[in-house]
Amino acid sequence: MRDMIRDGVTGRLVAPGDSRDLADALLEMLGDPERCRRFGEAGHRLLLERYTWQAVGARMRSVIAPLIGRTDVPQPAACHG
Repeated sequence: MRDMIRDGVTGRLVAPGDSRDLADALLEMLGDPERCRRFGEAGHRLLLERYTWQAVGARMRSVIAPLIGRTDVPQPAACHG
């Protein structure tokens, strides 16, 4: 989850196993629907930037192309699905 949740930006991170911290975070979020909306919007933007097939393909290309010594590896095509 730490890849998607940026504390205070896309959600709230709590200490693992700390039920009090979790309860406090849940109560805080329940009391602030506007903040929840902002977290959701920020999470959606992050998803579109980092986790579409095209974004993942571009990151893979940037790692693989130098390893095989080629610069002509095609850009990933837009993918729907």
